[in-house]
Amino acid sequence: MPKPLDLRILLVQAGGTEWDRDGRLLGAADLPLRTDELERLEASYVALPGRVGERAPAVILSGTSEGSKQTADLVARALGGTKTKSVLGLNDLNLGLWEGTCGEDLMERCPSIYKQWAEDPSSVTAPKGEDVAAAETRIVEAIAKAADKTKEEHPTIGVVLRGIAYGVFRCWAEALPAAEIWNVLQDGPNEPRMMVIDRARFQRAGVGG
Repeated sequence: MPKPLDLRILLVQAGGTEWDRDGRLLGAADLPLRTDELERLEASYVALPGRVGERAPAVILSGTSEGSKQTADLVARALGGTKTKSVLGLNDLNLGLWEGTCGEDLMERCPSIYKQWAEDPSSVTAPKGEDVAAAETRIVEAIAKAADKTKEEHPTIGVVLRGIAYGVFRCWAEALPAAEIWNVLQDGPNEPRMMVIDRARFQRAGVGG
């Protein structure tokens, strides 16, 4: 059977952690959701079934952090028990030695680098960290591989991404420059959104069958 021409993705932004509240750079650190975030998300996902419609996701994918998996579990429960799967390739950007650092402290120590980071995170790589381009490649590749494994004629998958990873994929999916990552994230928690992506875009990125 030929593969479908498009992929429907329910894109969900993972909830916040204590580090988010404290203004610390989270990166790939493995932290749970705050209690208030668990409650907020559970309440907000009540409307998900109506938003998704009949073509519910075959699986809810997330990174391996506790907070990401907690978010995926809440989405799955709201949709009536959809299965979940954690994927290493969907983890947030690795910020190396910056993880856990308060943004204000980093601004004082490295004002010029922090200013560059604040203007365009794709132009800076944290010490012993990962660059945005590499993160985009692994995230897109992980989603494409998961889509290839679905057996539905018109596949829909859920994808939970945290922090910068969410902004990175939104920019890729919406054909925005990586410099727009902060603009995608600046309005606070984004509502889950249904996206339709041409499978040819994955192929042009060098992933997917």
